[in-house]
Amino acid sequence: MSVTPEFLDNVKAYAYYPIAVMNDVPDFREGTITVRFKGVAGRIDQAAGILFNVQPNGDYLALRANPLEYNLVLWQVKKGNRSSVKWIRNTPTPSG
Repeated sequence: MSVTPEFLDNVKAYAYYPIAVMNDVPDFREGTITVRFKGVAGRIDQAAGILFNVQPNGDYLALRANPLEYNLVLWQVKKGNRSSVKWIRNTPTPSG
């Protein structure tokens, strides 16, 4: 799926951030996804992650790493409401 105006209209304002979408992945069940990022600035928030199961209505799953909080969080967003599915604490992620 590609990011459409319909998708962006269904994402709450607090959730706007840059995303990249890879199309044509019919069924990913086994394998590895690798993402490298560097938290450069921000005293309140620094984060990067991967979106999964992105739907035209704005629903998705996100795995986010936060260098300031030293954690990984799996979020679920449904109908604009975000809830945590799983937290992994004490995960060192370089910043700066």
